[in-house]
Amino acid sequence: MGDEEDDSGSGNGNGSGGGSTTGNYWQRNDGQATAYISFSGTVAQSCANGVLTTGTYNASEPSMTFVIQGNTIKFPLKYINNTLLVGVPAQAVNTNNATEYIKSSTFPCNGGGSGSGSGNGSGSGGGSTIPKRGTFKVRVYKPTGDCASNSSWGQGSAFNGTMNAELYKADGTFQSYQNFISSYGPSNSSSNTYWDYTTSNSAVKLNWDLFPNKSSWPTRCSQKGTSTIDYDGQVKQITIMFQ
Repeated sequence: MGDEEDDSGSGNGNGSGGGSTTGNYWQRNDGQATAYISFSGTVAQSCANGVLTTGTYNASEPSMTFVIQGNTIKFPLKYINNTLLVGVPAQAVNTNNATEYIKSSTFPCNGGGSGSGSGNGSGSGGGSTIPKRGTFKVRVYKPTGDCASNSSWGQGSAFNGTMNAELYKADGTFQSYQNFISSYGPSNSSSNTYWDYTTSNSAVKLNWDLFPNKSSWPTRCSQKGTSTIDYDGQVKQITIMFQ
């Protein structure tokens, strides 16, 4: 897991870790599974078993929408005090009950956290600063509906923006950026409904800022976010959709 340091003198320290500690985070509370949900602007993210899935959040309904195994599924939401009820999507059995989530101070898939310590004797220790390295497998869906791109606009791409991975050496020093989208994405005239991208296995962080290829679009169609590797050797799945 993490690196450990041994002080030859007596000391005391404290640390915390396990994910980012700020944001609109929710943890499943029915005892059936460990899962988290995060909302930021129009972006919804689900974290389960270290796998991050990115979708859209509609605060006015409210609801969240994800593409799961090629199917677009909308989950109705209901807030009651400090509890979030995630409803049953239309595709599921009507007699199922909503799943309860409670407020959380962490979102594990962000991979944040810190540690610190100090020694009063002849040694001192601190939290490990070497980032975890792994592989991102990213699926970006073609914009549809009122988010659909205009094939005759600009470069005729399906989406525009930037998407890159930050690569690090084993000693924790930055190596380079691996760029997938620099300005323009694949052609909008392609019959593809999605495109897959795979990073090097030395990736630490993935960054994306993508939007439809046309003169204007609803704010919710813009997709911007980051994700970090949670443990060495992880293969992390990321899904990006415009809706």
